Amino acid sequence: MTTKQLRQGVSSANRVVRNLKLNTRPGQDVSEALREIDELPGMDEVSVDSKTGDEKKNVLHLAYDASRISIQGIEAILSSHDIALSDDWWTRFKEKQYRFTDQNVKDNAAYVPSCCNKMPPGAGSK
Repeated sequence: MTTKQLRQGVSSANRVVRNLKLNTRPGQDVSEALREIDELPGMDEVSVDSKTGDEKKNVLHLAYDASRISIQGIEAILSSHDIALSDDWWTRFKEKQYRFTDQNVKDNAAYVPSCCNKMPPGAGSK
């Protein structure tokens, strides 16, 4: 079994894959936005599938470390280049789910576990 080599700064435990449909104008160039997103620390892969079929038109494919990057930061870069996400219900649903999951990954990465077998501080001094 071969394992994919991740970019430096990307943890395989926190790596997430996202696919979002873009709402672009005909002929709009998204390469500058992709380059800027690709340079974010923690980004592993970014691409756009620009097939002409109805189901796969302008789909943004992302793979990143969710403990370092969130979907909000990516959306901010897209909006600065005048690129919007599609306004269909499925894309909005996935976007909300991605925001929730990204926040959970970030919170879990920062969590410091404690031992459950220890007595609470001050419990044994009565």
